[in-house]
Amino acid sequence: MLEGIQIWGELKPLLIQEAVIEWAMAYCDLADSQGLLAVRSHVDICDERLLGVEVLLEVKRRVTPYIELQLIAFPQKSYCRSPDAVELLNRALDLGLDVVGGIPHFERTMADGAANMTALC
Repeated sequence: MLEGIQIWGELKPLLIQEAVIEWAMAYCDLADSQGLLAVRSHVDICDERLLGVEVLLEVKRRVTPYIELQLIAFPQKSYCRSPDAVELLNRALDLGLDVVGGIPHFERTMADGAANMTALC
């Protein structure tokens, strides 16, 4: 998992809105073709641009006629270690994400993990 988080951190600044929309729409169309009626996805909110948030909200708008897309505000860099996580989480929720997620096991200490869950709940 740590390697995946690291790679995502390297790729995130390179994301282009149109490409992400295309990938997400392709997945939603595939899910629909397989009979899925609902999809839940974590959206990384630890990016000042909130590109993932904006893009997936647009995808949600497009697929609403055939898939219920539930979007989870997810502080990928962690809630306690990332200095702007609180502000970015609030912005993402204000934009319209549905649920709050967390990653307590990614905090530096067990106490921070507990603080993560307390704050997010």
